[in-house]
Amino acid sequence: MKKYPYITDPDGHDLRNLTTAELARKHKVAYNTAKKWKEAEGLPTTRAPRIDLATVQYYLDHDVPIKQIAQILDVNVNTLYAKMYKHGMYNPRKKHLREKRKSEVRELYAAGNTIRQITETTGIPRSTVSRWLI
Repeated sequence: MKKYPYITDPDGHDLRNLTTAELARKHKVAYNTAKKWKEAEGLPTTRAPRIDLATVQYYLDHDVPIKQIAQILDVNVNTLYAKMYKHGMYNPRKKHLREKRKSEVRELYAAGNTIRQITETTGIPRSTVSRWLI
């Protein structure tokens, strides 16, 4: 019998692909306990990959949405927001980017597009587009 049987759950599912934190939450134990289990099994215990801030800035400069950046980097959206906040990077909620989007909406509307078309083109909610055009 294994000394650390918690690498599989009672249903027999393999938990090797879980991060150490996920394993700890699943079994309601301390992070260090789960880390010791993984070390005993010879599994990697490294934390999530580091976020390359230069890559994030590149995507932000090219107007890629935060959710999409998080998917590309394979990190949680909230983790990405926290990292950006910590390093003073801008995000879509900042005023200068909002003003840029407002002017884009106004230009599309002036070009004869309907609110629905603007919503579909930009991905901005219809209520926001309407509020910006008033």
